[in-house]
Amino acid sequence: MVSPDLDILYLPSVLIPAVFMNFRGIMILLVVQPFFHLRELLQGEYTAVFFLLGASYISTAAVVFYVRVLRGKMEYYRESLNKLHSGALDIVATSPSFGKDELLSQYLVYIQEIEKDIMDILIMAERSLAADSVNLFLIEGGELTFRFSSSLGEMVLLGEGLIYQVVTEKGPVLKVMESRGEIKPGYLVPEGLSSIMAMPVMDGATVLGVVSADSARYRAFDQKDLELFELYASEVSKVLRRQRIYSQVEREYKSLDTLHKESARFLELLNISDIGQRIVDSAEKISDATAALILKRGRRQELIMRGDSPRPVKTLKGSLLEMVVTNREAVYRTDTGGDEIRHLPFKTKDVRSLIAIPIFHQDKVQGVLTVFSEEPDAFNTYLFELLKVLMNQASLSISNALLHEELRQIAFTDGLTGLFNHRHFQERLTEEFKKAERFQDRLSLILTDIDHFKRVNDTYGHPAGDAVLKGFSEIIRKTVREIDIPARYGGEEFAVLVLKADAGEAKKIAERIRKNVESHDFVVDGQILNITVSLGIASYPADVGSREKLIEEADHALYKAKESGRNRTVCVRV
Repeated sequence: MVSPDLDILYLPSVLIPAVFMNFRGIMILLVVQPFFHLRELLQGEYTAVFFLLGASYISTAAVVFYVRVLRGKMEYYRESLNKLHSGALDIVATSPSFGKDELLSQYLVYIQEIEKDIMDILIMAERSLAADSVNLFLIEGGELTFRFSSSLGEMVLLGEGLIYQVVTEKGPVLKVMESRGEIKPGYLVPEGLSSIMAMPVMDGATVLGVVSADSARYRAFDQKDLELFELYASEVSKVLRRQRIYSQVEREYKSLDTLHKESARFLELLNISDIGQRIVDSAEKISDATAALILKRGRRQELIMRGDSPRPVKTLKGSLLEMVVTNREAVYRTDTGGDEIRHLPFKTKDVRSLIAIPIFHQDKVQGVLTVFSEEPDAFNTYLFELLKVLMNQASLSISNALLHEELRQIAFTDGLTGLFNHRHFQERLTEEFKKAERFQDRLSLILTDIDHFKRVNDTYGHPAGDAVLKGFSEIIRKTVREIDIPARYGGEEFAVLVLKADAGEAKKIAERIRKNVESHDFVVDGQILNITVSLGIASYPADVGSREKLIEEADHALYKAKESGRNRTVCVRV
């Protein structure tokens, strides 16, 4: 029999040399192993010998594989460090004001900030999409490599699968597992994967990489999630673009130093108006001239200038800025003295030098920055390029702010109707009631309910009921005033907070809603449905003295409208 003590010492005596030997030495070590056990083999102890040999071969193979992977990573890190060191030395050679250590330190700090920004985006995407993990893969050296994950550690790529399909086709993929083993994401994932979507990270027409979101839940994602995921992919692209821009503009000039400081300040803001004012201030600091920014806010356009509140701009038509928006290109005019075209769509002093640069959000022109002077030849091409870099950074900040607004909108609105949801309505009601109390103003609440809505669902089905709810919410939206606050209160019940209005004024609005609904043909699957609504109104301070009583009395008035025959409006004080 093989000695138990030898059993204990045998595997370490094989594995420890395997860690330090090269491949040829390991093969020789394994080949000679059977000769060490000739005595046991001659004595017929085949099972024990074969067990030890098998264990040694398997263990040695595992150790060799692990050591090769570890050595490969060390070599990769060594090459990366050498490249980083070489790149830093090149930058030092062309930048006399920075030492090698300082420049390398700044570069590493900035890379860490970039990585943190990307991780923040991935984590936000994971939470908003309720995914198990969101992952980023980048193309480096022509190959797709793993970079970051919101939840998982190092990931192993398989060389083929959905993420490689996304790179090839430059388009998104949404996949749900219908049968075992159907989903092949292209990387190793925990068992139980049921849903995955992947989106290319693009810079123009170039694929930078892929972001993927996966989940063990069946049908975890839908088309709306895919559209939201596209926004996250776009934000990752902008962060990567910001990294390249930073590398290009690291030079020692006073104006460039100002550019860096002002660009960094953009990242502190998430309010569009504040960012617009910061853009104007930064442009004026860099150019020593007057700056103006026109930003699109929904269907309207706002003009932002230093020291002024934003004011509306009717149209860009007939101005030089219309050409900038149409052509999607910046314009630099050294002397506009002989131009016949109107330069700016707002009143200003005589313009002789002008720079106009478009600002983009999701590949659409979101606004135009204009820097102008009364003096001809007031600017140069270097300033022109600096301002374009500033606008690249500003575009990123505006996109971040718009994404933040969109996420807030998703959190505040009802998914079916697009009106405010119950929670946000309660918050706005509390806020507006406090204002009404403070300024001794009037405030009215309309609660409305679709008559016999259950019959619609029972007769035509819930899709028809949803179509009616959408149609009714659209009528409310178009009927109320711009300052009023409509919301879906729950089920088929809706609410409208009527600001600065007593019960009489609120009743006029409520009656318009009722009549518009009564005369409207709701078309569902080719069938015309006609419905009616009942409405109840309470008002502060005439009817109630508290926020809670306002809701209670409006609900009581709605109940009276139902009890007295429906399709009518009832106020607390009839």
